[in-house]
Amino acid sequence: MDAKPWQIGVVVVGLLGGLALLGWQLFGGKEIRRPDEILLMDVITGDRFVADVSGHKAVILPERNPDTQQYTLLPLSQDKDGTWRVRRLDQLPPDLKPEQMEAIESLDAGLAKPSSAKPRPLKN
Repeated sequence: MDAKPWQIGVVVVGLLGGLALLGWQLFGGKEIRRPDEILLMDVITGDRFVADVSGHKAVILPERNPDTQQYTLLPLSQDKDGTWRVRRLDQLPPDLKPEQMEAIESLDAGLAKPSSAKPRPLKN
């Protein structure tokens, strides 16, 4: 089989590109750090929980509250100005009514009022 010069060029460029990607993967680029834990809040009670997500552990949203057995735990974060926000409100069960979510100040903005109690570890 006779290879044309342009075909050889394509193969060489592909091999060089593959070697460059392999070298970058092995020796270059910044490591992307994943958090070891995630802060969750119960949208009904405002109770906070810390879930361990180190290694290959994960949290499926919404997470189940170990006290009530309801799937009402969502990620909670605090802005630089101290405002608490709940993310992923769209993941809540459809049968959960807005008036039941006493720990949510604004559904549109995701503003939350978490309990002042210390977050408890969540066994997942």
